[in-house]
Amino acid sequence: MDRIALYGKLMQYVAIAIATITTGAYVYAAFIGLTDKEMFEQIMSSYLVSGQTRLTYAPFAMVALGLLGLANLVIMACGLRAVWNIGNLCISRDQFLSQSGRWLRRLGAVLLVGAVSSIVSRTLSVVLATTNAEGGRMLVLGIGTSEAFLVLAALMMLVLGHVMVLATAIEAENRAFV
Repeated sequence: MDRIALYGKLMQYVAIAIATITTGAYVYAAFIGLTDKEMFEQIMSSYLVSGQTRLTYAPFAMVALGLLGLANLVIMACGLRAVWNIGNLCISRDQFLSQSGRWLRRLGAVLLVGAVSSIVSRTLSVVLATTNAEGGRMLVLGIGTSEAFLVLAALMMLVLGHVMVLATAIEAENRAFV
């Protein structure tokens, strides 16, 4: 097995590991949310506001958080599908350039959506909390290095994918002349 095929297989194994861990974490969070509301609120408080404020959630907010988590899980699944298919192309080397450019662009788009989703999810998780005193408000809009690097990676994937698609079109045009 050559190096490119080996890297393709490695990408697929990492995608499986990420999918398994992420799905397990979602199922665990849903289980905690359904069985131990106080523990769920404590976990959310420590994650979202570093435990500085105790967040509490109404039943409709718990459902909304579950749906928000599910939407993020779907976004991640789309990204992992793109990674899996790029791995397949590395292994088979069948139409590597023409197909991998398209999958890289899709992966870039999914990463961009994931970055925006990360910011929106954190904000909505705090907005849905019912912690605020009468007339008080709290809004957290966190754009950190994780989101910045995710946007950077997304833009790189979009550009690289577009360059590969253009290179494939130029190669096909050159072959037509010969």
